[in-house]
Amino acid sequence: WHITDTTNSLLTTDTILNIFDRFGILLTQLIPNQSGWDGFYSGRQMPSSEYWFTLEYVDNNTPKRIVGHFSLIR
Repeated sequence: WHITDTTNSLLTTDTILNIFDRFGILLTQLIPNQSGWDGFYSGRQMPSSEYWFTLEYVDNNTPKRIVGHFSLIR
């Protein structure tokens, strides 16, 4: 995972992407211009499974939040 924004300029230093496992444990927090998430947590490769995320950003001085999920397939 890596945060990119090619269509507009919504991603700022205030943008945060949180990735959680199925138990709600926060695995990582990403910000723009960071290297991204490689699928590891505490030095261990995470299994193929469903993971959830929240993307928090500011649009026209209004805080916004996007919630979703994805499948990590190995």
